Amino acid sequence: MLIVHSHQVNLSSNQHDYISSHAKEFNRLVSSKELGLSYLLKQFESKEQNSLKEYIMATVCVEILGNENKGKEWSTGREWYMDYKKTTT
Repeated sequence: MLIVHSHQVNLSSNQHDYISSHAKEFNRLVSSKELGLSYLLKQFESKEQNSLKEYIMATVCVEILGNENKGKEWSTGREWYMDYKKTTT
């Protein structure tokens, strides 16, 4: 995921700096809708990581889901995913 490996903001501790500096790629992921959502959910399921990548993945998922995102506030990608699983099962 190019957004995570950005040389433009690689010293930033703000996750949104990575997203805003790669808005075009972020929007492309969001526009992939169901295909992108399915892929990202599989990524969450296959790994137990909780890094910048997962935060960005969760942000993309929230954008794709829009009003269908029934989750609560979250501070990490893994936290969002675990809450998502609870609200969809």
